[in-house]
Amino acid sequence: QGIEELEMVIGYLLQVGVPEEVVEIDLSITRGLDYYTGTVYETFLLDHEHTLGSVCSGGRYDNLSDKFIDRKLPGVGMSIGLTRLFSGLLEAGTIQAGASTPAQVAVTVPDRDRLEDSLSVASLLRGKGFKVDLFVQAQKHDKQLKAAVRKGIPFAVIPWPDKVDEMESVELRDLRTGDREVVLIHEVATVLGFMLSEKGRD
Repeated sequence: QGIEELEMVIGYLLQVGVPEEVVEIDLSITRGLDYYTGTVYETFLLDHEHTLGSVCSGGRYDNLSDKFIDRKLPGVGMSIGLTRLFSGLLEAGTIQAGASTPAQVAVTVPDRDRLEDSLSVASLLRGKGFKVDLFVQAQKHDKQLKAAVRKGIPFAVIPWPDKVDEMESVELRDLRTGDREVVLIHEVATVLGFMLSEKGRD
């Protein structure tokens, strides 16, 4: 039965255009004997088989649903080892390393009493479509700013409230130049959008 299933899988791979030279039957592969119930597979990057190992693996499992519901549902799946995959792509020059984060702005927490203000600002900016990194770790404020710089985040929004119980303005800081300005909370999204568009022209 196992041989017939392997022959069927190989046949389907060839039918959909997978080159025969990149497919190899390996009877020594064993993966999760209490989990998988059929064919298992591993994939490798050409010329990196021995340095990176498998970058994508998976197989057939018919009994997984039994752990959660009273029905047997056949399934097949795989997982990708992103660290290995991107390591290989970077080494091969297929992709280039960019910023370490997609975030456009960091929202810091000046002190723990202002955490709710920081959460509100982050929520406001995300609602306007900005990519936000919120620093909620128990770090000193200057360490939060240094961490944002290391990540390559260009701007920071710092809740410095005018009043103890009401936040009316925030500080918007350019982490590349150190320039800063105080902006009314209801205008911060507009001003940040303008600054990001200016950055794109640099």
